[in-house]
Amino acid sequence: MLRVQVPDALDDEIAAVLGGGSLGVEIKALRPGMTELRVYLGPEHDAGVWRDRAAGVLLAHGLQVMASALEIDPVADERWVERWQTSLSPIPLGNRFVVLPTVAVSDLGGRIPIRLIPGMAFGTGEHETTRLCAGLVE
Repeated sequence: MLRVQVPDALDDEIAAVLGGGSLGVEIKALRPGMTELRVYLGPEHDAGVWRDRAAGVLLAHGLQVMASALEIDPVADERWVERWQTSLSPIPLGNRFVVLPTVAVSDLGGRIPIRLIPGMAFGTGEHETTRLCAGLVE
């Protein structure tokens, strides 16, 4: 994971540039006016290349590399997605349905089950598009 501290005013712009080709970017507030960007890298990514790239992006935005606390730390693969998916509970949807994001089934309370495989963009039943679709089906 590449970490860098940037002013709030530039966090979205720098995250968009640095995030290209990464596994994802997390924007975390540090203190008033400052944000930490966490750019997640895969095992195939060369840390030195990413460090140089980040330094170039910082300099292009008028920021000093040393003041930005640029560092790269390894992150152990702990199967985050699988852990997140197993932590999901059934989600009531509309008046008649319940989204079952995992295999575990408890009391459905008379609701009709909808089985969805949760993903990063869709599948938990929490997103408004899922709720609107369920409302139309009802």
